[in-house]
Amino acid sequence: MAVAALVTVICGLSQPAHAGRPQPEIAFRLTDSRIIESSGLAASTRHKGVTWTHNDSGGGPRLYAVNSKGRTLARLTLADLDPYDWEGLATGPRNTLWIGDIGDNSERRETIALFRVTEPARLANGAVAWTRFRFRYPDGAHDAEAVLVHPRTGRVYVATKGIVGGGLYAGPERLRTGEVNDLTRVAGVPPLVTDGAFAPDGSRFALRGYISAWLYAEPGDQIERIALPEMEQGESVTFSRDGRALLAGTEGADSPVWRVPLSDAAAAGPATPAGEQRAAPAEPPETPVEPAPSVVPMLAAGAGVAAFLTTIGLTLRRRRHTRG
Repeated sequence: MAVAALVTVICGLSQPAHAGRPQPEIAFRLTDSRIIESSGLAASTRHKGVTWTHNDSGGGPRLYAVNSKGRTLARLTLADLDPYDWEGLATGPRNTLWIGDIGDNSERRETIALFRVTEPARLANGAVAWTRFRFRYPDGAHDAEAVLVHPRTGRVYVATKGIVGGGLYAGPERLRTGEVNDLTRVAGVPPLVTDGAFAPDGSRFALRGYISAWLYAEPGDQIERIALPEMEQGESVTFSRDGRALLAGTEGADSPVWRVPLSDAAAAGPATPAGEQRAAPAEPPETPVEPAPSVVPMLAAGAGVAAFLTTIGLTLRRRRHTRG
């Protein structure tokens, strides 16, 4: 009983709050009956009020453009492509979209892939040209669901989905299509990360799990932890176009996409010297940087255990994918 009470107290202490900011609200619902396992979100850089999404594994090589009411405006098909497990979606420079074929529940894939397409100038159903980039981890296979692309530099990142924590891996500065691109681990990430995204100006990025999101100034430099609304199976996140909120989605038919406002400090991003764009570092530090610990080590350890137990409980109640 004492242990249970302690875990309960620590869980309460460790839960982030929305104090001092508007409360989350449902921005729209994905009403298209073909979108039943939304696994990625990306706010369009070309069409105001449009958000892109895709289904999880088994949903085919298709991207859906939905408006602010959740109505589908266009469906793009990546012709002659048979995806293994699409798990993430990101926007990149020059109105590009990047789809992460990075799922690997069995952790046996030798390589993973990202597919790059360009947002069409006019939204309409049709096929779209794509470019594939293959990647290899430096330390063996991993399951992953989060792909991020820096909006200015174009640098790609993948965050792995580990039960007790994963890693953030950076691609090379210059990607090649004719060979496998080597990823480099640059930082640790929290347990069970299901998606991530850069802010529109590239000054910060977010990672999300099933119950929380974490905001970073750069790899290993956590700014804030954010409580997310309860969802059936929280799989996706992106920044709003103005960078002042997160859009967080979940799998399921007629699934809601929540708008989660950021605090003024988090929305403004970290301070940078005038005229200088702060971006994620290209090379890892000598020792991998893990998320910053609490100033009270015992509470930090207890909070980590509590969060771990809570997440495991939620995960066991959710449907597990049979493909990775």
